[in-house]
Amino acid sequence: MKRNLPLNRPLLTALLVVLSLRPPFSPTATLSGSEGIDLGNSPSGLIDNGKAISLANDLGEADWAGAFSASLLVPAASFINTSDRRLKENIKPTHYGLDAVLKMRVVDYRYKADPKKPHTGFIAQDLHQVYPEAVTVGGENVKTQPRGVDYAKLTPLLTKAVQEQQQQIETLTQDKAAQAVQIAALKKQQAAEITTLQAALEELHQLVGLKTTPRQTGRKATASR
Repeated sequence: MKRNLPLNRPLLTALLVVLSLRPPFSPTATLSGSEGIDLGNSPSGLIDNGKAISLANDLGEADWAGAFSASLLVPAASFINTSDRRLKENIKPTHYGLDAVLKMRVVDYRYKADPKKPHTGFIAQDLHQVYPEAVTVGGENVKTQPRGVDYAKLTPLLTKAVQEQQQQIETLTQDKAAQAVQIAALKKQQAAEITTLQAALEELHQLVGLKTTPRQTGRKATASR
């Protein structure tokens, strides 16, 4: 069950103080949307209060750096998505895979509100063209409805890409082994053919020697006379 509370700076400051003083525990808290704090099951969300907050680090360090996806990281926190087979239907292999991953553009960037802090990740508009399931489409106003990326949704796709790549490696390894066997067989066949040719050449030399010996003897006798 979710409860929405009005988001304001004093309330958020108090929340951070409480979290920093309490021992490690495992709640699930999301700072989500313009309505305030959403106590639900999602570990991340968007904060929209004119100038949003990005919460990071285990102690809940506040970073006033514009509107972007924020996560409240709590020591020993655990987030689990429902994934029971009994709740699903039309299950089939995904059409996404290595090809989609290769099309993903990974970039280094800095937020305009915090140009000193570097980041590495995706641009929501670019990722939406390849894997829209991981992108939250916002609105026209970038300050109140920015586009976001759910990085957790990339895990199945990256897993599928690794599996496909492993299959390619195994196929190449098998092909290489088969080629090695073929090369060994060709070398053996070549060696046998060379041996046969050498034997035939020796036999030919012997035949030529037998035919030329009498003539050479006759020439020597004529020369002695």
